[in-house]
Amino acid sequence: MASFASNESVIAMSDRELPASMSIKCLSHFVALVTERDFDSAANACRVSPDQLRRSIAELENYLDAPVVERGDGAIHLTPHGVTAFLWAQKILDDYDAMRRDLAPAPGR
Repeated sequence: MASFASNESVIAMSDRELPASMSIKCLSHFVALVTERDFDSAANACRVSPDQLRRSIAELENYLDAPVVERGDGAIHLTPHGVTAFLWAQKILDDYDAMRRDLAPAPGR
């Protein structure tokens, strides 16, 4: 049987304080922001307020300890870290969806 480290031991191994966890919601909001290319459209697509979407992106940036988007002239632009984060976020969300499909009850159960 696999052994998993407790949250305390994972935090102890880290050389810096991280937020408690990076959420699927933050990754989903980030992918929507990149896809929609602006906060208002992404917030609408995610059915959250633009302020909530901004907080979600800030939470992701805090967790990654790097900016992922440049805010400016109305549109967003990915930073170099943002490009890498976007590729990983897509993969993580695809894997998450696959896991949910694999664990879904069989039809008729």
